[in-house]
Amino acid sequence: MFWIFATISEIIYVLIVLRRLQQPILDLHQNSDLFFILVSLTILLVLYFSFYRVINWKQLSAKKIFLVSVLFQVTFLFTPFLTSDDIYTYVFSSRLLPIWGANPYTIPFDNFPQDPIYQQVKTMWSSFTVIYGPLFLHIGAVINLIGQNSFNILISLFKATLIGANIANSLLIYKLTNSKKALFLYGSSPLIIFELAGNGHLDSILILFLLISFFLLSKKPTFGFTSLTASVLIRYFTIVLAPFFSIYILHKGIRSFALALVLSLVLVIGVYIPFWTSPYIFDYLISYYNEVSPFPSLGILAGLVIFESYKVSFNVNTLLFLLILIILTIKLFRSKNDIAQLIFFSMLLYWVFLLTKLNLVLTWYLAPVIALSSLCLISKKYSNYGVKGIALASLYSLVLYFWVR
Repeated sequence: MFWIFATISEIIYVLIVLRRLQQPILDLHQNSDLFFILVSLTILLVLYFSFYRVINWKQLSAKKIFLVSVLFQVTFLFTPFLTSDDIYTYVFSSRLLPIWGANPYTIPFDNFPQDPIYQQVKTMWSSFTVIYGPLFLHIGAVINLIGQNSFNILISLFKATLIGANIANSLLIYKLTNSKKALFLYGSSPLIIFELAGNGHLDSILILFLLISFFLLSKKPTFGFTSLTASVLIRYFTIVLAPFFSIYILHKGIRSFALALVLSLVLVIGVYIPFWTSPYIFDYLISYYNEVSPFPSLGILAGLVIFESYKVSFNVNTLLFLLILIILTIKLFRSKNDIAQLIFFSMLLYWVFLLTKLNLVLTWYLAPVIALSSLCLISKKYSNYGVKGIALASLYSLVLYFWVR
């Protein structure tokens, strides 16, 4: 049964690649491309959930599940992107410092039209400063130093790095849960394959550091917190989990917590030093966060209908998020240290964050939810919630493809 799933899914992924190679981008604003993507992903999701229910898990080895996941992802290795050209933004954002000695937090890429690859990688975002975390810019800087001015080499290196990180994510999820089902749910998720392998989004690295943090928490909690900090320094979203990790480490002792804070502070200072000129480097990030978007969190949309004011809705949703955060933090503080509960609460809070706090929700922002939901299979107590979380995220992604077009 598993090989039927793998074969049909791979055929669909190959068809997606072939269609993409016929045009510069799969444009979701074009009805034909939108229809093709929605139908393809719907079929993939039906296969994914149907075979999850009927596969004989006892007879299926983790190695086979992993290798099929690798096959799905490597299929997209030499396709720069599918529906989003963000990988170009990753390239030019992270080359400003090593190639031009410029600060990407204060100077946009459009200031360097003389860059040998300017015409090839410029996007709608090249006139803005960056919103990515500094650790990702350092990773990208290393790739730019290797690839220099070769467009093909740079894109290949970025894509290989992002896909490689996501392959490592599958291994870590299996290592953490010892569950073939969890490995399948993450490694074969159509959303994960399409967005993190197909489009090559940086969230694969964010998830990598997040998973490493869970892996380290039980034996080396201080390094676990530092790894969470590294995740935040890729894209800032995972900072919402910091209170939960703090509680977990505090249960280990105040000394462990203090050391974790010191190590994280050293990491933050270290990666920001090359970019730091003044607190104004965050101006664009703050303005971006407060910007009014037609595609915000569902809670903000609901509030907009109720209050007829984006600002009021945004503030009400902030209060709602903080209230839920406080409740879950208190509950976690009163509980014994339990990694399964920490994972479950992290999944819940990340859902609340997505539903209440974002001015713009894009499909790949759901990827960490898939990872956290897969980790919930670490315990029978939370496994059903994990599967339901993945189902909800998958269905929500289809809505977003149509909505954000």
